[in-house]
Amino acid sequence: MIRRIPATSRPRTRFRWLALLLLILGAVQTAQADDKDSERRKQVVEGLLRVLIESQTGGRGGPPRAPLAPPQLAPGTPELQRARPVLDGFLRESTALSNHLQQQAQTQAALAPLSADMLRLRANAEALQRRSRSVPAHGFILDDARILDRDWRVLSYRLKQTRGLGPNCRASLTQLDDFDAQLCAALSFEPQLDRRSLAQQGQTLAVHFNSLLDDMDIELRRHPRRNELMLAGSQARQLAEHFAEDAARGASLPHIVKTWQEFLTVWSPLARTLSGLDSRFIARHLVRIQQVDQQIHELLWLPCGLDRQLLLQMSSGIEVETRRAFDQITLHLLLQLPGAGDIPAAADEFHGACQHFVDCVKRDESPDDLVQAYEYLPAAWVAFSRHFRTVDHSGLRQSLADIERRLVALREPLGIPAGISLDDARALAARIEDLAEHLEDDITGWLTGPKYAADQKRVVELSRRLRSAARQLHVALINRAQPQTIEQLTAVVCAALDDLQRGMNECDAPNRDHVVEIIVRMSRELIQLEAMFLG
Repeated sequence: MIRRIPATSRPRTRFRWLALLLLILGAVQTAQADDKDSERRKQVVEGLLRVLIESQTGGRGGPPRAPLAPPQLAPGTPELQRARPVLDGFLRESTALSNHLQQQAQTQAALAPLSADMLRLRANAEALQRRSRSVPAHGFILDDARILDRDWRVLSYRLKQTRGLGPNCRASLTQLDDFDAQLCAALSFEPQLDRRSLAQQGQTLAVHFNSLLDDMDIELRRHPRRNELMLAGSQARQLAEHFAEDAARGASLPHIVKTWQEFLTVWSPLARTLSGLDSRFIARHLVRIQQVDQQIHELLWLPCGLDRQLLLQMSSGIEVETRRAFDQITLHLLLQLPGAGDIPAAADEFHGACQHFVDCVKRDESPDDLVQAYEYLPAAWVAFSRHFRTVDHSGLRQSLADIERRLVALREPLGIPAGISLDDARALAARIEDLAEHLEDDITGWLTGPKYAADQKRVVELSRRLRSAARQLHVALINRAQPQTIEQLTAVVCAALDDLQRGMNECDAPNRDHVVEIIVRMSRELIQLEAMFLG
């Protein structure tokens, strides 16, 4: 999330342009890394950086300007003289980190938003460093230094929580943390909280608790521990409200952290108990509160430990919801589903992936091993759930939506960032299109002779529709279409593949093994692509 720097003297339209430019940067960073794209990306980044710097130093835009020369060093107060070399070091290291992130974001799409935030912070650091050399006293830069400290601490936290960050990025990250601490000491100010965002998250938390207690009052009517759980819920809500009040009135960081820890002392055991209940209504509130919890940990710079008990409860919730889904599948409904014969194997694979993940949590395996175990779940889920997409059964569709929501919610406690690799998605789409072309040729050769002339015409037409849909999907990924568009086009390809399979099943021509093998391969590639866009 890109935070604006409050400054009443700067026009609001400038920030709108900056937001637009940052979005352009995000698109540029995911381009393929050939020579032309690299040069174009470099030019865009340099131009964007100049606009950002000028927005902080009072520039008004206009035609391209020559590179800004370092201003002549002015005398300054002792605090300013101590801060200048620190700002020089901060700028140097922030430039290095920005460059490292831009390079890594080319292969890790999840880093693109962080790279955009880092570029903006680098521009702020350069504007502050330049200003520090031209002003006579540290009071002229104190407010901007506090803003730089506030923004860096949140971005530093987010980077530290990101898996797969390269060693160069982590080295620069450590150096920047050290320079930031030196800046606070040189200018004699405490670490800066984003109090506005903190207060907003506190208010959101209190609202979620009101809704949670309403549903607990209904869902726990026959629970033997109803009174105990309702009392704990009321206490957690009261502590959440106290936290929101402390954040809003500007309490000190130690006091706010203490209030938050008091809230967690009551809420954490209650959340584990509620996670084990068979209630999708309570489960939805738990997911929402968990997301706010993550945001507040970030704003308070508190490390998030791996809550294995929470992972177990969330995994158990997936298994419970899966059983509920199966209870709603009648024999009549099952016989009407496309590819009904494949459902038992797909269900067994998904159940096995869930059980493997649970076993890894119980064995106290490392976070990296848990992430690896989780990576089997999205593809197994897509392979299972795709059989039920056309089912007109509200209860079953609700169960499937809840399972998917829980799967996506598991990513946060595991520290799995959002985003996809466009390069990987394009590679999958290219293979799908290639397989569709081979499929059309093989079907034409398979259904030969006068006996199969009618079948050939009908099935080849279905294969052409599949090839056309696969082509549209590949082109959309090359053109960086919106995720929603990619999902829709992927669904069209899946539907075309299903139509082709049904058309082939109506043919009695022998020797279809090679054609079936291509269909199986294409189905696997489609499952992998759909799993990338899950959630």
